[in-house]
Amino acid sequence: GLLRAVPPFSRALLWSGVRDLLTPAGTEPDESAHAFARRRFGPEVADVAVDSLCRGVFAGDSRSLSVRSCFPALFQAERRRGSVLLGLALG
Repeated sequence: GLLRAVPPFSRALLWSGVRDLLTPAGTEPDESAHAFARRRFGPEVADVAVDSLCRGVFAGDSRSLSVRSCFPALFQAERRRGSVLLGLALG
């Protein structure tokens, strides 16, 4: 806002983590980084965090970049454990 700070996310990121734990693992061989983040964590994380990260690191659009190529650890974590957070935490 003009006179006060506005947080980048409208609600706590905790709910995005809960969403990841409750969402079934994907079955497609690959998908865009944006579609992956939207499915796992919700539209706000995909639009704000992942899109900004893709633009800053890869100078590309998260809707065009492959999650399997750009974020292989996240992709494999979901495949191994059914959840990105569990896959990263438990290896």
